[in-house]
Amino acid sequence: MKQILNSTDCRGALSFIFAVPTTSLVKLTLNSSGIYVPEFRNLDQVINIPVLPGHKYQFKEDNSVSNGGNLFSLSISGVIRPLTAKDRQIIDDLVSGEWLVLTVDTVGLCRLSGTVDVPLRFAMSDDSGADFSDKKIISFSFSAKEKSPSVICNVEDIPFPMTFLSL
Repeated sequence: MKQILNSTDCRGALSFIFAVPTTSLVKLTLNSSGIYVPEFRNLDQVINIPVLPGHKYQFKEDNSVSNGGNLFSLSISGVIRPLTAKDRQIIDDLVSGEWLVLTVDTVGLCRLSGTVDVPLRFAMSDDSGADFSDKKIISFSFSAKEKSPSVICNVEDIPFPMTFLSL
């Protein structure tokens, strides 16, 4: 009998978000434990999107079935603090690029989302707020509709520094 091994830790939210250009993925191999191991190049092109305390960051993948088979609607969303002139170029790169997104949640589950054939696209909304007491914030999302779910990776195999960096 197959059994789902449940974790007792069900905390939500994300701890790390990395936008990886599709051209940076060299290969994705499945190890003997059934975990995917990605190999990347051009690590200087990877964008670390900081997870700010007190804000919401979410990985969401909804499965539906149609005549064409499975479809996974994927969304990775959060907020970015107000931009400096230097940050503007990074946002422009995100908007114009095609991305794989690597996320690590608060319990350490690492996922690689998107594929080279069906990459994620970045969208944003810059909001000054309507009142003086409102926070100026940029909401963002990466999204795509995929034929298969995001792959689970071993966080120890990820070559990016797991530190809180500013954008």
